[in-house]
Amino acid sequence: MIKSVLLAVDGSAYTESVLRHGVDFGRSFGALLRVLSVVDVRIFEWVATFGVDGFVPVMPSPLYREETEKVLQEKAEKTLESAAALLEKEGVRFTTEKLADSPVDAILERQKVADLVIMGQRGEYAKWESRLLGATVEAVSRQIEKPLMVVHQSYRPVRKILLSYDGSRPASRAMQFAGVMAEGMKAVIEVLTVHRDEEWAKRTLTEAEDYLKAFQCEVSTRWISGDPDEVIPTRAADGGFDLVVIGGYGHSRLREAILGSTTVHVMRNSPVPVCLVK
Repeated sequence: MIKSVLLAVDGSAYTESVLRHGVDFGRSFGALLRVLSVVDVRIFEWVATFGVDGFVPVMPSPLYREETEKVLQEKAEKTLESAAALLEKEGVRFTTEKLADSPVDAILERQKVADLVIMGQRGEYAKWESRLLGATVEAVSRQIEKPLMVVHQSYRPVRKILLSYDGSRPASRAMQFAGVMAEGMKAVIEVLTVHRDEEWAKRTLTEAEDYLKAFQCEVSTRWISGDPDEVIPTRAADGGFDLVVIGGYGHSRLREAILGSTTVHVMRNSPVPVCLVK
């Protein structure tokens, strides 16, 4: 069940998309939406230490720190006010919370009371980040324990889900979550297995198809031979999907360090939102 959803918002261009995806979960599952805005205390600490730690010592005035903190506090409050107005209009249950902390630490702490966390693909500095994930969302994705949905700036409802399945434990948990989502949101699922061995792929897809019979949703399967890093984003685009659901960080840490992981590659390059399940 999905009964509590954490919406991490920062006032960026992605905030409305995060909220509207949250509304869908609120309506489909009767979930409580927990809207969180974090005032990044690292900025204050930087101002305090810059003068003594910099190569060229410069002592910012106390007034600069006070003004910076005031601006960020006001921004967080206005973000929450706007979010509350939108959610009240949509008629869903919600709470709002403002924390002063590192954004990554705050989100990881508040995930304890959520079944799902939703974040924007990039944050306040999106226009400088090109095709990279935002630093906060990538750090959260590596440490989070709960399902994480990373959304794009443009919102569209989830009606067609692409589930990447390889038989691993994270993929099995992703399959369960995809089934719950599809049933609640009246969406269809395509199970995609990317592997060079056709017989192995057929067995894996049969396994997934058998499991998903327990859910009231339409399911189809597809096998494609190739590199998952390339195949998954391409299939997401060509198939007109609204969401990719994938198990998180299935490779060894050594392989991930050398080559990067499929998980991160898909999150960076998918043309549609990605739900990461570990």
